[in-house]
Amino acid sequence: MGQFDDAKHLIDYCKGTLEKIKIAYNESLNEKTIKPALLIEIKNFMENLRSALDYTAHGLYDKYGDHTRTGFEIYFPYAWQTLDATEFTKKIKLNDVFRDLK
Repeated sequence: MGQFDDAKHLIDYCKGTLEKIKIAYNESLNEKTIKPALLIEIKNFMENLRSALDYTAHGLYDKYGDHTRTGFEIYFPYAWQTLDATEFTKKIKLNDVFRDLK
């Protein structure tokens, strides 16, 4: 199974997790308290979605990446609100991994 399939399966798994989160969230609203289990479920949900993005990044690298370059990690690039597109591209060295992505 390839990285894209892995990402799709993880997303499908997360859809079921999201339903559990919705139920636990509504219970928290009714009880007016946030249970630690809900916070853990949300954390795991977000980590699984991030993993799906990383699988996708690996799949894109395998298919389109510059394999002549070495010494860097492949991961889905993340930004924060204070970065503009130029700063983001420079900070994560996107062009080093995917020269023609732009």
